[in-house]
Amino acid sequence: MPRPHRAKKEKVKVKEILRRPLFLSYNWGKDNSTQKIAKALCQRIFLATEMPYWLDVDGGMSFGDELITEMREGVAGCDIVILMISDAFCNSGNCLREFVHTVNHRKHIIPLLVPNRGPVRENGPSSGWTGEYSPGDEDWWKHAASICTNKDPDAPDKEIQWSYLSAFTPIDLRKESLQEDGSLHDNSDAEKEIILRVMSRFFRSSVQSGSGDEATSQ
Repeated sequence: MPRPHRAKKEKVKVKEILRRPLFLSYNWGKDNSTQKIAKALCQRIFLATEMPYWLDVDGGMSFGDELITEMREGVAGCDIVILMISDAFCNSGNCLREFVHTVNHRKHIIPLLVPNRGPVRENGPSSGWTGEYSPGDEDWWKHAASICTNKDPDAPDKEIQWSYLSAFTPIDLRKESLQEDGSLHDNSDAEKEIILRVMSRFFRSSVQSGSGDEATSQ
């Protein structure tokens, strides 16, 4: 008797069956200082909200074609971009790609001002945000425009649209104490504020989608 036909097994990627509403964009920092905050933060947000997230922990210092595609799909498919902004972020071609796609897709941003742990390399930009900020300062984003030396990595004739950040109020992590592993303390004020903004935005978007109104990005 002929053997029954067996369907060819194909690998199924998580992204194809599980949408990730959160995208975290960041520069790794000095000795992975920012990544240490990012990884723990994403895990805690997931525990609090059950929302899957996109976080690059293996991309390194250069983007291959596959990672660029993953990033573009991640930004296009998310609802919220958690942007850990630093001087190094503003001068990283990889990070600028993520920011450009965030702006192009008019995504809602939760900006986090990253603490400084020194330059990311010798004579390089700071691993943290060195701009001034006080509550109510609507021009906080202009520091990014003043220190960014790069154009759009994929369209050098275009300026980076930093003014898009003016619609969003940052959360300043620079005054937060960190644990020995470099992450934020569990249930810190900053962490609670981030989770609150995520939940508030997600609830707002769900209500608008249910009513037939298109959710705005601001």
